[in-house]
Amino acid sequence: MAKAIPQVNEQWLVDPEQPEAEVRLDSAAWFAWLEVPKNISFSYALVDPGCGYVVGWVTVRKERKQRGYYYWSAYRRRNGRLQKRYVGPSRQVTQARLDAVAAVFQQEGAAQRVAAGIAHDVDEPLQCQEEPPAHQPSDTGRTRVLAVTSEEPRNMDNA
Repeated sequence: MAKAIPQVNEQWLVDPEQPEAEVRLDSAAWFAWLEVPKNISFSYALVDPGCGYVVGWVTVRKERKQRGYYYWSAYRRRNGRLQKRYVGPSRQVTQARLDAVAAVFQQEGAAQRVAAGIAHDVDEPLQCQEEPPAHQPSDTGRTRVLAVTSEEPRNMDNA
């Protein structure tokens, strides 16, 4: 089973390993949390300002440069492709910077939908095109008896 990673939603970080302690972004506790070696990733909510709902998530991961220092990068999968954006070292991972990276991901997604001719988000619920047939009651009021045979049922595999 996959380990649940911490989530940032609005201005708060919620760590499943420490559920009683919420950390406010841009605080001293936030920057201290980013520097802890075991904290290597968190998810950041993408909020649509038009409706105020969370429309997706970005995973932010701590990575190590060859020279030995650490930095954070944001990842989002769209249309089967993984997109990556540089966030910066821990001291630059602020709410403003995370919002800017999230806005870039949302703008790219909107541009792809416009290019594909899609008017709405792909997460929109599907609607039935036609009504299911209504039950037609028998005018005789009798119960129909179906003939039962000993043939095995036919399906797509043995048709």
